[in-house]
Amino acid sequence: CQPEFEPMDPISPVVMEQGAWLSGRVIDTDGNPVPNAVVTDGFVHSMADENGCYRFESPYPDRVKYVSVRVPKEYRPVIRQGRTTFFGSLPAYNGEERTADIVLEKRSSTSDDFTMLVIADPQAAPLEKNAKRDKIAYATLDVWEDLFADMKNRVANTTGECYGLCLGDIAAAATGESVYAPYSIGVASLGIPFYQVIGNHDHFHVETNLTDDDAAAAFEAAFGPRNYSFDLGQFHFVVIDNCIYEKGWRRYP
Repeated sequence: CQPEFEPMDPISPVVMEQGAWLSGRVIDTDGNPVPNAVVTDGFVHSMADENGCYRFESPYPDRVKYVSVRVPKEYRPVIRQGRTTFFGSLPAYNGEERTADIVLEKRSSTSDDFTMLVIADPQAAPLEKNAKRDKIAYATLDVWEDLFADMKNRVANTTGECYGLCLGDIAAAATGESVYAPYSIGVASLGIPFYQVIGNHDHFHVETNLTDDDAAAAFEAAFGPRNYSFDLGQFHFVVIDNCIYEKGWRRYP
């Protein structure tokens, strides 16, 4: 018999703050409601009603920047400038209730067939950051040319709906927005919904950050929330940030 495992980060009871409510609607591009959609702030979730309206209390309102929806299989995210938007951006928390709407696009078919193109660990960095390294693989931004040329070809030769997924480490550590900008241009050129997963190298400036949220701020600004889920065909995808950064060090519980 083993004693019950004690988690590394026991969660203290949360006392809800006044004004911690989040609300809004989940609608399609024609303004029609997406009924019974599951909406989350990354900590708790709620279900929208038949009119697409949701409202729930957020246990950590000062940490929450987005609300996202578990994209139902009948819908797909709207693509805006290469950004796959399955979420709504919230105003900064000021003690008042905050509102954000989420807009999805109806799929042309509810077929279970789809193709998912998966990439991982490009770890690109600006050339000046790697002046002493050879121009190979993840050493410089040159990786984007071959990566997106190959993916464009695969998308063009794929029958049916196509999606993309990057499993993290888009950037080498501490390269910041200088990497995310050209990467996003490449994603936009594909014209498909493309989901992003945060990697440990996508947590920037660890030495100076005080919190895990600080370390992930650049990723969230570029791509949205780092904990979310979506449905495709018979599959349910769950995306999580399993790296914890605290005051200059990191661990993987």
